[in-house]
Amino acid sequence: MVASRRLYLLGSSFVLAAGLLAAAFGVLGAAGGGGSWHNADLDASEVFQLVTAQVSPTVLYARTNGAGIWKSSDGAATWQVTNVAVVTDVNQEEFGIDYLYTSGVDASADGQVVFAARPWLGVFSRPGNFNSIVWRSRDGGSSWDHGWVPTSSLRTVAVISPSSLVLAGGRCIDRLDLCDILSPIFYSTDGLTWQGALRAGDPYTNVSVVAFAQGAGLLYAAGTADTIGDNFDADMVPVFYTSTNGITWTLVTTVTGYTDDNGNPINGFWQVAVDPSSPSRLFGLAGLLYNAGWDLGSGSVFSSTDGGASWQQLANQPNPGDTGRYNLVIDSQGRVYVTVSARLFRSTDQGTSWTLVGRTSDKTFIHALALDPNSESVLYFGSYDSWSAGVYKTPAAYQVSAATHQFAPANRGLRGYLVADLAALSNTIYAASHGQGVLVSSDAGQSWSATGQDLPNQWVDAVAVHPANPNLAYLAGAPDGNRVEVLRTTDGGQIWEPRSQGLTATGNVQVGELVIHPTTPDTLYVAVGDWTASSGTVYSTTDAGQHWAVALALTVTASSLAINPLTPSILYAGGDCGNAGCADSPLWKSTDGGSSWTKLDQMPGACVRDVLVNPITPTQVFVTECGGWLLRSDDDWQTEGLRTSFSQTLGIAYSCYGPGTMCLGGDWPGKLAYDTRQHNLYVAMGAYGLLVSPDDGVTWSKVPSLPTVSQRSVFYQPEADRLWVGNTAGVWWQTGTQNMFVPVVLRQ
Repeated sequence: MVASRRLYLLGSSFVLAAGLLAAAFGVLGAAGGGGSWHNADLDASEVFQLVTAQVSPTVLYARTNGAGIWKSSDGAATWQVTNVAVVTDVNQEEFGIDYLYTSGVDASADGQVVFAARPWLGVFSRPGNFNSIVWRSRDGGSSWDHGWVPTSSLRTVAVISPSSLVLAGGRCIDRLDLCDILSPIFYSTDGLTWQGALRAGDPYTNVSVVAFAQGAGLLYAAGTADTIGDNFDADMVPVFYTSTNGITWTLVTTVTGYTDDNGNPINGFWQVAVDPSSPSRLFGLAGLLYNAGWDLGSGSVFSSTDGGASWQQLANQPNPGDTGRYNLVIDSQGRVYVTVSARLFRSTDQGTSWTLVGRTSDKTFIHALALDPNSESVLYFGSYDSWSAGVYKTPAAYQVSAATHQFAPANRGLRGYLVADLAALSNTIYAASHGQGVLVSSDAGQSWSATGQDLPNQWVDAVAVHPANPNLAYLAGAPDGNRVEVLRTTDGGQIWEPRSQGLTATGNVQVGELVIHPTTPDTLYVAVGDWTASSGTVYSTTDAGQHWAVALALTVTASSLAINPLTPSILYAGGDCGNAGCADSPLWKSTDGGSSWTKLDQMPGACVRDVLVNPITPTQVFVTECGGWLLRSDDDWQTEGLRTSFSQTLGIAYSCYGPGTMCLGGDWPGKLAYDTRQHNLYVAMGAYGLLVSPDDGVTWSKVPSLPTVSQRSVFYQPEADRLWVGNTAGVWWQTGTQNMFVPVVLRQ
């Protein structure tokens, strides 16, 4: 299965956020074959927002980059992923908050009512509208419903206390001629029904609101406006609004004529905060905002002493000349905290001077900041870099007057690696991730280490392990999206050496599958797809990857490979025809080790997500198809013997193929695995969950107890009788005879 590489415009509001969860473990149904489920905790996630519950200071919520919303009930000592829902729209489009790249979250004071903003991303809009979504939970995250907000790109959501008012900020898309009819500020009293607010006397139509604040009986909104309406950065200016009721807003001021430390024009706010000790004093972070995103790294701190009527850039910036000013908070005594890269600065004199008071122990950038509402000497940071990520907490001995401290990670249980592929032999497990390279465990998942640093950008699509040597493995990926890399390790992942000579595919390429010959392990195959050109290539090597040659050129995007374990000369290759469909079958077969191929004509116009040969009965071949079907042949695919619908099992109109259809959360589900002990067939269906069939695909049921995040990969390890599942919450495994999911907290 090809795990789709996507780029997302993440919201820039760094208003402190919230989210919730329920237990990520429970009873496994009988169809799953029993077994205890464990979490192989990878202890990391890209954390973009943090919030502390006002009445329960040990409760925190973290918004991650694609791994969902997480909760800690013990002051960041441990974390669990939220329980989420999949909600069906009137157009049968599916949404799951677990895999949404939310742009903002917030919660009520008691943390029981939670809202999450989700911007419009094309297929997630109701027909005929460019709508964003606000998700709502009224029971601490156990269940969710949603409302539509009439804006193309929702940036933030804020709960106004103590009223029942909820605000949302966004922007329109000028090229769609919607700027003259859509407000950038929206309000709701229930979180489901939203209306555009009025902006009295506002001369601008193209406005983006990304931050809200509250204080002294007033509500504040800040962002940027395009003065001409042409979406050109040089014409944009920071704007600041006030309101007494959240329904009617007045433009108070624009801020012009400032540049940041690097000489870039400052054209927008991305964060504002009110000084509780002096409510007419406000602080804000502003910098260069542009249509494709936010250049938050070079921002500046501004202050206002008249309730936002006028703003001044501070003469002394925290750590001037450096980049990475992402966050700002103010405690009840008026002390201002600003993060710069991996460091925390504090000012006790309204920004006149700054003192370095802390830094992350491993120098990861801080992208979120929160204060403990009942103990302001305790701060939390959410951060990430290429290899380490998560939540940090000030030590117990930290005081606001203390010298510089090293803040240690508080990530226990916070898992956020997107695991795209898995391979295991003996006690060694390899997990291919998008963004963190290959993660390796040599003790059956008890501990993990990040590896594969030699692969640029650490983007790995596939991994395969030698059939008899767990220390010998290969990884494959397209780290920059226009070339293919294969690397080999002979020492269990400590060192990876390039093995890419002859892999000539370029363009918008991605690796679909990497397989090793079961009896001649120096022979490997890799499927590479070009999603722009709808073409693909299957490469082969007979010298352990030192030289690769083209085995099959496809007119579809290569997505999968399978090899017959008893007759390895038989291979299958699958591809994706794209939304336009294709006249030819996307399924091919070779009976001579890839030297020649035959097109299988039973599937015209379809697309293949994964191919699996039954390891017990190798004449039986399974194929997952993106229209929501499992196809099975019992005679080496001379004929098609079975076709069953995942849509019927899931009770939805599922499809990943054809104009107007979609895959949930951008997933391309369909990865297969076969349990040779209990003869269970599994399919990872992305955000729809993990499905299991005890009768070779005739009937299906959903495995209920995995965390409801996007299930991306599944792998059965026969010698250990262990099923591994990779998802956006890390790695999970099933073994034994008990029927409970048991999370195992591990460290890297």
